[in-house]
Amino acid sequence: MSAEYIRSEQGTNTRNGGREGTDIGQGAGYQELKKFTMNVLSLSDDAKKKLRRELGLIV
Repeated sequence: MSAEYIRSEQGTNTRNGGREGTDIGQGAGYQELKKFTMNVLSLSDDAKKKLRRELGLIV
């Protein structure tokens, strides 16, 4: 099969037999991204504005 990932009931199998977690979104780095996102969402409005400005998302 030419697909790089094959979805199965047990999780996502890679072509070489490796495993990528047990469900969509549970792969490597997902928990880190989720934690970071929750931290950003919990910032005050002023802190969010400052972060956006520092990241160049707003002028």
